[in-house]
Amino acid sequence: MSYSTQTSSFVNHELVDVVGSHREIYKQALTETREAFPDWETTIDDLIAEGNRVVARWHGEGTHTGEAWGIPPTGRRMSSTGITIVRVVRGRITDFWKKDDSASIWQQTEDAEQGPR
Repeated sequence: MSYSTQTSSFVNHELVDVVGSHREIYKQALTETREAFPDWETTIDDLIAEGNRVVARWHGEGTHTGEAWGIPPTGRRMSSTGITIVRVVRGRITDFWKKDDSASIWQQTEDAEQGPR
């Protein structure tokens, strides 16, 4: 999702009790992800739109070549899957919900740090 497509009042419903601009926090998360996984590619498996909601089922993968969340690069390919829902008003995203298996990225990163078992 492009940062420029969000409204100034963009709400990321993943964030609970977070003070600050959800739009800026989202932008920072995108930047950190791109730095950690510069070749990350996301593929849309299903895309459904009804009313002012758009739902995407997706999968993505990339190589961990930059620092991620304080973890040094592992050089490993990592993957994730998820579903994202956005609310669109006048062509701009106002709300964002996502459910994914990002915990598996953490696990893949930890496994890479520990080396082969």
